[in-house]
Amino acid sequence: EDAEGNVRFMKMRLVADDGREVVMTDGRRLARLWLAAGPAASKNVAALGADVLDHPWKPADLHKVLSKRQAPIKALLLDQSLFAGVGNWIADEALYQAGIKPARAASTLTIKEISKMLKVLGEIVEFAVAVGADSSKYPPSWLFQHRWGGRRGVDEIEGAPIRRETIGGRTTAWVPDRQK
Repeated sequence: EDAEGNVRFMKMRLVADDGREVVMTDGRRLARLWLAAGPAASKNVAALGADVLDHPWKPADLHKVLSKRQAPIKALLLDQSLFAGVGNWIADEALYQAGIKPARAASTLTIKEISKMLKVLGEIVEFAVAVGADSSKYPPSWLFQHRWGGRRGVDEIEGAPIRRETIGGRTTAWVPDRQK
């Protein structure tokens, strides 16, 4: 906060009668706000896919969808109409833990691979929520703790090199030795 109590990159601040606040910040200028009578009344909310924790995909159902898609699986994990709330680092982490190369065509994934990806995706989000998204509490074995590389971290995880490239329009960190 600055001297006037403003939060950097603040887009919205709601102050309740009891003084509690909800503040939304957006340093990258990607977020959007809109008003609606409720979730059902919002076309933006209606366009979102299922929540990873509340309504996870069944592996067979997701396999049917992905079997028709040639896009990289990383790009589809970031597609909010399929996976509401999954962001860049969560997609990278899920693919790392599932052993799936992010550039693989979604149609090439087996039901077994999809099952593992969905399992770890749920575990990652559940853990992040449980610790209040405090990344200092994420396990040291997670790619998240190593992904930045260069001046901001390391270039390997447990002896395996981390590669960084653009996939689906986003910087992607992945480990070729462990993701196929």
